[in-house]
Amino acid sequence: MTKEELEEHLGRIREELDREREERNYFQLERDRISTFWEITKRQLEEKKAELRNKDRELEDAEEQHQAEIKVGFISYFRRSKMFK
Repeated sequence: MTKEELEEHLGRIREELDREREERNYFQLERDRISTFWEITKRQLEEKKAELRNKDRELEDAEEQHQAEIKVGFISYFRRSKMFK
């Protein structure tokens, strides 16, 4: 190869190296974006699971309270109905 051919070849290789570096940087940014999105989404999922657990507990407590109110109401009604007979 002549000197000119070598210089042209070197120029093409440098251009390819620059393109490869740009592409590598792009993929690193994409990887970081995806990783950040994943972490945020995972944290949001855990928060929603915790909210759901809390709502389940509230529902169970409300159900227990409701059952207790029904029982008290029934006992009161039963006692009153016996008193008036």
